[in-house]
Amino acid sequence: LTDKRGEYNARGLGKWRTQLRGFKVDPLTGDVTYATDHGERAQKIGAWEQTLSKAGTVWTTVMFPAESIEFHDRVHAHFHFTMGNSHKRMKVLDRRGAEPRQYGFVMGDVDEQMMVLYASEDDSLRFVDESVLLLNNVGATDEVSGQGVGFDFIRNRTIPHAMLQSTKDMWRLDEARIERMREFAIENPRIDALHQRAARSLERAEAAMERLDWGEYIKYAREAIGLEYNAYPDVRGTQNDVINGLVFFVALLLPAAFFAERLIFASTDIRRQLTLFAAIMLVIWAILSQVHPAFELADPIIILLALMVMVMALFVIALVMSRFNGFMTELRQARSGTGTGDISRSGTAYVAFMLGISNMRRRVLRTSLTLATITLLTFTVLSFTSFKPQIQFLGFSKDWKPAYHGVLMHDIHWWSWESTHFDYLDSHFGSHGTVVQRTWDVMGFEEEGFIPIRRKGKEADALGVMGFEPEEKYVTGVDRALIAGSWFERKDEVSVILSDQIAENLGVTAEHVLAGETGDQARPQVFIYGRFWDVRGIYDSELYESMHDLNDEPLTPAKERFEQFNMPGMDVMFMMNEMMFFDSDVDIGFEHQPAERLVIVPYQQLESMGADLMSVAIHFDEGANAEELIKSYLSRASFRLFVGMPDEDGDLKTYAYTAFGATSMEGIGALVIPMLIAALIVLNTMMGAVYERFREIGVYSSVGLAPIHISFLFVAEACVYGVLGVVIGYIIGQVGGKVLLLLDMLSGISLNYSSTSAIAGATLVMLVVLASSIYPARVAAQLAVPDVVRRWQLPDPKDDVWQFPFPFTVNVNAVQSLCGYLHTLFTSYGHESVGKMYT
Repeated sequence: LTDKRGEYNARGLGKWRTQLRGFKVDPLTGDVTYATDHGERAQKIGAWEQTLSKAGTVWTTVMFPAESIEFHDRVHAHFHFTMGNSHKRMKVLDRRGAEPRQYGFVMGDVDEQMMVLYASEDDSLRFVDESVLLLNNVGATDEVSGQGVGFDFIRNRTIPHAMLQSTKDMWRLDEARIERMREFAIENPRIDALHQRAARSLERAEAAMERLDWGEYIKYAREAIGLEYNAYPDVRGTQNDVINGLVFFVALLLPAAFFAERLIFASTDIRRQLTLFAAIMLVIWAILSQVHPAFELADPIIILLALMVMVMALFVIALVMSRFNGFMTELRQARSGTGTGDISRSGTAYVAFMLGISNMRRRVLRTSLTLATITLLTFTVLSFTSFKPQIQFLGFSKDWKPAYHGVLMHDIHWWSWESTHFDYLDSHFGSHGTVVQRTWDVMGFEEEGFIPIRRKGKEADALGVMGFEPEEKYVTGVDRALIAGSWFERKDEVSVILSDQIAENLGVTAEHVLAGETGDQARPQVFIYGRFWDVRGIYDSELYESMHDLNDEPLTPAKERFEQFNMPGMDVMFMMNEMMFFDSDVDIGFEHQPAERLVIVPYQQLESMGADLMSVAIHFDEGANAEELIKSYLSRASFRLFVGMPDEDGDLKTYAYTAFGATSMEGIGALVIPMLIAALIVLNTMMGAVYERFREIGVYSSVGLAPIHISFLFVAEACVYGVLGVVIGYIIGQVGGKVLLLLDMLSGISLNYSSTSAIAGATLVMLVVLASSIYPARVAAQLAVPDVVRRWQLPDPKDDVWQFPFPFTVNVNAVQSLCGYLHTLFTSYGHESVGKMYT
């Protein structure tokens, strides 16, 4: 296709985003010896994907000497669609764990599962794409080796059983991470359950492969990858959870170190304050580094560095802003010739805060005992509360009677599916019942279209064609609607079942169909889709339309109503994550076509003409454990199922089943009394401090502290109790857990002080302490001004005179400006027709 210089000329390409790859093929063996380079450096010279916006585009294709590896089974484990040519989330990694300098790939079409990777002959690559994880980590013992060594391109030309290989690689990586967390008594019940079930399914898949039982192999291989892919993000999330817990407590470390320095040392020299503050932080950090699992699972020193940088940045920003505001205030006062007697509210609040801490320092015994109470409460909450992740199955009862004992699965918006959806359902439910697929064909998208049906000069217009399998009669009993003829017997027969109205329009009678059934004469034929079809039967339109499926909708095509964001092919783009702007709240409407204007053909015949899978129905065999089968399937797939199964009384009921990951908080009920006791202790301590410092509060009020600032004295104490109590309790929990772990006394017990539960527990303790200080702070504020109205209110006027003193003082130079402002204010109320004020 190219000349001797490697140049080519491609004509007829459309002006849209286009992919172009070049290859050099060995003329003797047919092997690809050069492939298009997708590496970053090559793409800067000539990208393999471009938008053709001009009539003529010069396109440079960079190639490199390459070897290839081929693999299949690129199917999403949760949604069961083939990944096709989607490469948005694909990652190709070399030995360094980075993108290879030179590599290439070729994917199949939208609905294909195969892919070919190209790389240099001395390279080995790892491949990650959604639920496909090809690492080659045989013999992995830790997380580093669990990330694999990649596949050698000289020794491997294909990756056989890619689905099984991907599941085993994912399982070994998760196993290494889980074992690492178990060393620190960090466990997640949902992960353990999924991981163990995946291991059992892997064993069954490998055993079936050895027996060459490919039906059982594909069933358990699909089950294994679905379960392990569910566990994979949870394993990563649990590791990140440990880091999140450390971030939270490192953030508490700054105020804790500050409060500790103020309580223990109360240095007056700023240099000594900073030195002691840093020393306290380093001591706490050193203790955490020896007992906290985050130091083993990651490198959290970066958290401390980031926190320090953030604090210093905030300090600089605050300093610059305060200096700028002060300069602008001075400039404004110099221009206006006025001064101000205002004081900084934040500065006054800080002084009140420091006074509260100094009062705690003077009362050592009371402070120590109260702090010990909060510390024990924190330790108790951390030890006895837990967030338990689990898979929650929800079955919503519906108010209509189910048509059969089974399952119906279709897209919520009636978007089409790929054949892989049926394959996954059949491999899971096929041995426990009858699994059938349905499809349909309707003409037109925005406007209504027709499918012409002809016979002997007569013509009828059908609104749609339904495709059913011969086994459909065992699921829904659809053959009960026939008034002449019989249901399909073979999947490949070229026959059609007409509605009574269409049959009448075409002149087909029950006698014609019966004569064809008995062989007395040839079956009547109709002309559809450019070919002749034998008329096998006629159905009663009213009876057929009254037969509803498990979703309480008729067995007729559902045609989408044209709306914005509802274009043809949008379903595929949405599933392939190409439409990130899509608003899932848009109401996509559809309507069912009338049964009197439909015809029915075998599913395989309609599928061969391009019709897509629309729904799958399952009828359970007698004795099948429907609920267990459904939960087993939903634990590895993300779908909504309509289910017909017996309730506790044995009556057949309809349910809409789905599953989601839920987290329940356990143990909090047993801690209500301890938290209430701690809250009352703090409340009692604070109230005692309020009445003990009655004269002191009067002094603070007389020297200018506002009631809100006086209340800050007691809020400060609560903050110190809460922060220090939580930090000390957390450290005690970490040290205690480490000691118990070293003494091997945690058999069967998980003390996870490093997760979201620890953050929630600590936050709960601080909220309890702060809530206990609200009433004492309010009482203290009221004691500061017992006989004065705290919020100034305008007095009522006397007749036409409204006289009152302003609640502020004014500089003599500003009186004229104030009067001008008041005149403007009162003038603005001169046109009021409603309200309390008119001037």
